[in-house]
Formats: sequence, structure tokens, C-alpha cells
Amino acid sequence: MEQKKGKLLKATPLIVNGVHYSKENDYKGIKSLLYYFNVEFDNGDVGTARSKNPQGNFKIGEEYSYNVNVFNNNGHENKSFSSLKNLSNPYSGYRRENPENQKEIMNQVALLATNMVMRKIDKEFLEVYKALRSWLYTQVLDNGEDSRSMSGVLKIAAGYYQEADIKNVHIESVTKYADSLIKLIKDTTWKETTQNQSSKNTSLSSQEVPAQNPTSQEGMKLPEVPQTGTQEAPADITSTSDLPF
Repeated sequence: MEQKKGKLLKATPLIVNGVHYSKENDYKGIKSLLYYFNVEFDNGDVGTARSKNPQGNFKIGEEYSYNVNVFNNNGHENKSFSSLKNLSNPYSGYRRENPENQKEIMNQVALLATNMVMRKIDKEFLEVYKALRSWLYTQVLDNGEDSRSMSGVLKIAAGYYQEADIKNVHIESVTKYADSLIKLIKDTTWKETTQNQSSKNTSLSSQEVPAQNPTSQEGMKLPEVPQTGTQEAPADITSTSDLPF
């Protein structure tokens, strides 16, 4: 395995039989769906990368570090890329310089989140802890997200289920709700609505405009809380014997 750096030029969904190719990942009994993308870097590297987000977390034009995995596919040399880290992210330098400290912080957050939901989950403490820690590691180390933001998201998700009037909670419900909160953070609709409101206020500066409650903005929609229970995994879309994943 080789580690390299390059500016990301392209990231498009890997389409197989007309649909976005995905694969179920099972980590110690905790299942998640990974989506695959065709990516290209300015150093000439072309191959595939994966993300838990169907839209991907890739920033075109920004520099990444990544691991190169080379494999043989019917006599052709192909590449896949893992552990992508956005070097343009202002927090990425901290991650590169202090990876062990960063993991220690994530471990502590996962421990806190486990304590918050433990009474409502019919699992061993260590199993819950490893599942929540794995979610954090995937978001930060694999998807290149900011560890502070992801730690906050996990605590919010765990806090909801700690206070909610629900007796039995599945681990997947906590992580899926955390995923939906990430999408909310990245949603620009509310930001655009706020900017439009600001423009209106400026044009009416000579008039008295009543204060607006941010939670009432049309573009701001809170994610739905996942129902407890494990959803069935999607059926296989194609034979993937010729794919490396």
C-alpha cells in the first residue's frame, strides 16, 4: 500500500447496470452501506473511492492524501483509494500531526455517547462503544470530516435517544440519526433563506422589521428520527465478480 497526495479533479458515482454501485459493509455486526465513486487526481491517479454518503464528501480542486491499493482485474491493473484526507481542511493539519491524540478524543466522545444510550440498548457495553467509535472513525479518518463537528453530532444523536420516550433503541438508529444530522449541517437551503431575508432587511432599513425566529425559516427542516429496528439490506443490483470491492 502506497500513500500519495494529489489535487482532486473528478469524483463521479460508479454506475453499474444503471444504478450507483454500493456495497454493504459489516463491521463487528454493525452494518452500513458504502457508495463507490470514480475519482481522478492531478498526478495521474485514476481509480475508485468509497463514501457512506451517496453524494460523497469530495471537494473538487482541493488537495488530498490517500492510500493507493493496486489490484488485478482480468489482466488489467486497477486502483482503489482509501483513507482520503482533505489537506485543504483547516483542521486536517491537527489530524496529521497528532493522529493518536485525535483518536483519543474520539474514543472519549464515543465512551460518553455510549453511557448516554446504554440503558436503552440491549447490547453489551463494549459492543455499543465499538460501534459508535467506528462511526466516528469512518467520518473523520475515512471521509475526512472535522472531528470536532462529528463528535458534536454524535453527542446530539445520543442525547436525543437518552431523553426520548423510547424504551428499546438499536445502535443503527443512533448512527443513522447522526448521518441525517450531517446532511442537515451541509444543507445550504437554510443559509440561502437567511441570506435572502438579510437582503430584504437591508432594502427595508428605513422601516422597523420584526425579529425573525431562525427555527421558523422555511428552508430549515429537522431530519426525521429513524425508527428503531434494522432495515433490510437492498438486494444485489448486479453480479460483481469482476469488481474488486
